[in-house]
Amino acid sequence: MISLLAFGVFSVVLVGFSSPTGAVPIPWRNCGSSESLISVSRAESTIWPPVAGQSITFDVQFVLRQDINGVFADLQVSAQPPLVLPVWPFKIDLGRVNAGPYIQVVTVMVPLGAGGETFNVSLEAYDTRGDPLVCVQATVPVKPAESTSFWQLINSPPPGVFLWEFFGNFLPMSEGAS
Repeated sequence: MISLLAFGVFSVVLVGFSSPTGAVPIPWRNCGSSESLISVSRAESTIWPPVAGQSITFDVQFVLRQDINGVFADLQVSAQPPLVLPVWPFKIDLGRVNAGPYIQVVTVMVPLGAGGETFNVSLEAYDTRGDPLVCVQATVPVKPAESTSFWQLINSPPPGVFLWEFFGNFLPMSEGAS
């Protein structure tokens, strides 16, 4: 099991202010059911689609309907055209989480290696009893950077890190509601 914090680049800030300036709705699909414990009311970003080598801020607002004692999430990713390096599914365990409203904002750098790719992503999350929390599906086209050197490209984080930072924002990342 891989922890999001192990990536060392994940920085979520729980805040109680409005959407980022110039917010653009993120095109995602709820593949969950009325039984899902997370109800998402807003998912926006500063730009869409993301651009390789540029930062992007995601803002997701949702309500967790009851306290949970653990979150298990599975992220499945495929890319078109296929990546030279494979993208594996990741699993996380976020521990105890309190019910309540959440507004989560994260700013990340879009990896240069993601430029020109289109990612098909599915996130399914459950609590430790197996109750469904949320199911999110999206297609994330990433525009290429205007110019990229070989050294910038090989020093860029893998696209999987960026996608975890994006989709992890649909899950409560603290022990308290905002």
